[in-house]
Amino acid sequence: MGLKVLTAYLDRPGYCLDKVATFLEQEHEVIRITSPVDGRKRSALRGFFGASPKVDVAITTEPLTFLHLLFRRKDIRKLIFWRIDYRAGRNIGMNGAADAMIRHRADEIWSIVRSEREGEKYVPFLLGPEDFMDKKAYQPRVVFSGPKTSTEYSIALEGANLAGVNLVSTNWREGPKQPLTDQELRELFSTSIVGLALYNPRRGDKWKSDPGRVKSYLAAGLPVIATNSFPFASEMASYGAGEYVAYSPEGVAAAIKKITDNYEFYSGQAKLLAKKYEVSKEWIQL
Repeated sequence: MGLKVLTAYLDRPGYCLDKVATFLEQEHEVIRITSPVDGRKRSALRGFFGASPKVDVAITTEPLTFLHLLFRRKDIRKLIFWRIDYRAGRNIGMNGAADAMIRHRADEIWSIVRSEREGEKYVPFLLGPEDFMDKKAYQPRVVFSGPKTSTEYSIALEGANLAGVNLVSTNWREGPKQPLTDQELRELFSTSIVGLALYNPRRGDKWKSDPGRVKSYLAAGLPVIATNSFPFASEMASYGAGEYVAYSPEGVAAAIKKITDNYEFYSGQAKLLAKKYEVSKEWIQL
């Protein structure tokens, strides 16, 4: 008999936790609590526990939701906090107090990056079977995810122009405009040649994260061109699944040419690396 598992994410998009919940449903009863339409977040949790008060395991990625779960701690056998946010400032002031409380009260802490903190388990952004797709007859275009008003987009556009390929921009699954559906994203990825992850390395806000879009690119067989601004970039480059470059149009253009000159190799390595991070019991153990 499986476990009764609660996954709760009320503030942040829950893509990483959603994929884990789907995997756990193969053997366990999984109840997902997401942000309610009316914004009454605590009432969503209260309503759940009022109807079905006890769970074997509860997993959340949000400090505030963790606090809410503590109010019903007696109804949760094992409480897991999956730390997906290591941005500067997360351990200062009230955030620092919340972090200390979580470390003291959680039964288990997962970390989306390799943590220097003792006792935290490395659980990176993982991929589901639906993320893996076959390449179709692709077009000479590269994919950029993010706002067109950003410096990153300007660098991507100029780099694509220098390389003689088209650039297509997407809001990913969220953004100021209507985001693409998962099916539309898969169609876009399966007919493109390269994914771009041009985070500004000077900002440093990605250095403690594991961008999910990068692994989604790889699972679609898209080699990735990235700045050396997040931990996974170096593994990706050493694997031959992409290139990390200087934060400049010239760097992007040179990387596009290098990848397209040996495309089958790079695309194959991209899928091979992505497979390493497919959700499985190797990663998720309750």
